[in-house]
Amino acid sequence: MSYPPLSADLLRAAESGDSEAQCEVGIWHARQGTEEHVSDAKNWLLRARSQGSDRAAYNLGVLTQQADPRMASKYFEEAAKAGYVLAMRALGYLHWTQGDPKAAWPWLSLAAERDDAHAKYALAQIVVDSELISGFDLAFRMAVQSAESGVPEAQALLATMFHEGLGTVQSPSDAVYWWQRAAFNGHPGAQAMLGLTYHTGTVFDKDLVQAAHWMMRACGQGNEIANSYWTSLSRELSDEQYSEAMALVRRPLESTEPPNAA
Repeated sequence: MSYPPLSADLLRAAESGDSEAQCEVGIWHARQGTEEHVSDAKNWLLRARSQGSDRAAYNLGVLTQQADPRMASKYFEEAAKAGYVLAMRALGYLHWTQGDPKAAWPWLSLAAERDDAHAKYALAQIVVDSELISGFDLAFRMAVQSAESGVPEAQALLATMFHEGLGTVQSPSDAVYWWQRAAFNGHPGAQAMLGLTYHTGTVFDKDLVQAAHWMMRACGQGNEIANSYWTSLSRELSDEQYSEAMALVRRPLESTEPPNAA
C-alpha cells in the first residue's frame, strides 16, 4: 500500500515541537516499513512521548511489539494507565496471546467498559476458551455487542455460541446468520462453516455450488477444516458446478449481500 507523501507543513510543526504533529510524522514513517523509516518513526514518537503524548506511547508499543514484546508491554501500560483505550486493549491482547488470560482480563475489561468492541470479543473468547460455565452469560452479552459492532471474530464466536448453546439456547438459524455475517467479512472459519451448512442442507436447501464457493474462500486463507473437507466435496461437483463456484469466488464479497437463512 502506498501512502501520501509527508506534508511539509506537518513536518515543520513537528520540528517546532508540536507533539501531535511529531506523533503523526512518526506514524507516517512507521507505515513505510523500511528499517530506516522505522528508526525515524521511533525517534519522532519518543520526542512526542517525552512531552506526555499517550498516543505516542501506544504507537511505540505497536512499533516494538514484534521485536521486543516486553518493551511494548511497558509502552502500552504507560498509555493505558493514562486512559488511552487502544492501549488498554493492546495490553490485554498482548497478555492474552502470551498465554496469560488472567493478566489480560483487567485491561480488556477497562477497554470494554469504554465500549471497545474488540476488547468485548476478547473477553467473550477467553471465557469460552476457559470453559468457565458461570461466565457464559457475560460472554454471550459481550459477543453480541461486539458482533453487532461488526467485529468478524465476534460474529464467528457468536455463531458458535448459538450453535452449541453456550450462554443462550441452541439456534441453528441464528448460528448460520452470524456465520454469514462473519463469512462476508472475510472470516475463514465462518466461511468453512457456511460451506458445511450449504453442503449438509441443515438450514438452507443443499447447494453444492455455494458449498464449494465458501469452502474455496476458506481454503484460500488456509483454514484447516476447509482444507480437510475440500477433497470429498470436490468429488461431488460437476464441471459446471465447479465453474459456477469459481465465478462466485472471483466476485468481491463487498458487492454481495448475504442471503437470509431459511
